[in-house]
Formats: sequence, structure tokens, C-alpha cells
Amino acid sequence: KGGGGGRVIVFVNAIGEARRLSNLLTCLRVKTFLLHSGLQQRQRLKHLDGFKALPESVLISTDIAARGLDIPAVQVVLHYHVPKVPSVYVHRCGRTARGVVEHGLSILLVSPQEQFHLMKIRDVVGHDVALYEDEGPFLEEARKRVNVARKLEAELNKVGKDARDKSWMKQQAAEMELDISDDG
Repeated sequence: KGGGGGRVIVFVNAIGEARRLSNLLTCLRVKTFLLHSGLQQRQRLKHLDGFKALPESVLISTDIAARGLDIPAVQVVLHYHVPKVPSVYVHRCGRTARGVVEHGLSILLVSPQEQFHLMKIRDVVGHDVALYEDEGPFLEEARKRVNVARKLEAELNKVGKDARDKSWMKQQAAEMELDISDDG
């Protein structure tokens, strides 16, 4: 971000993970847009238009964006989760290097639990999928920032939950015609 990174699409395998990752990146001051099947169509289109309008932004999506969308100038596709079906991997990768961008980068993050799915992908697309392990200073610094962002996100979620609980209590009290103070 900020250094000419361009547009990035991050694919996840679940809506809840998309929301969590969006909140986390927002805490890290990354401009993110969300796309998943739980959104209404007009919300999806609005988020897609916002992503297309900003040359340096991140779209966090489930596989709803893996096919059928023509989003120009996507430089990086990041597979936050390994897709369970190899053809989905191919479609996700196809979101990059479209339009004005001639080359794109596809990065696949693989946890130990996802090794099986990686092997299925390598069987289908060939062993061109280069494997790279990095435990260097970059990842250590990134881990520190993500951990701080996670703590911030947890606090923001707690504050939001407390506000929703308080609002619910006020609504219930009003329905029972009880008067409660703002102190709790």
C-alpha cells in the first residue's frame, strides 16, 4: 500500500473470514472493499465500483468474484485460503493481468492443514506453483502489526457489542414502559 502496489483481490473461503479480514485491514488503514453472497446486489455493485475507482485498494472476496467479473488493473491476487477445487484456483488467478495490466502476481498462502488442497492444485496446473517459505524479518514485523490490529479489532467489536446490548436493553425497557438511566 502506498508504494504503487495497485489493486489487490484477496480471496477467502468463508463470509465470516472475509468480514474479519476486512475489519483487520481497516484497522491497519488499508482501504478495503468487501464482496460476498451475503450482501445485497446493490451493495455488491457499490463495493465493486469503489474498488475499481481506487487504483490502490483491496477487495476481499469469497469465490463470488472468481469468475464473470472484468476488473481491470488488478496486479495481485492473494489466496488467503487455498481453494478446495483446483479449477477455482485457476479462475481466481484469472482476475489479474486484465486490461491495462499485462502481468499479474498470484500468491497462495498455505497453512499446514491446506497442504492436501495445494497438492491437488499442483496436480492439475502442474508443478509451476513455486513454493516459498519465509520466516524472515518482514514476516516478523508484519506479525507484530497484525497482532496489534487484532487487539484493536477485538476492542472495537467489544465496544460495538456493548452499545448494541445497551440499545437492546433500552428498547426492551421502553416496551415494558420502564424508565432506565443512561448509566447502565
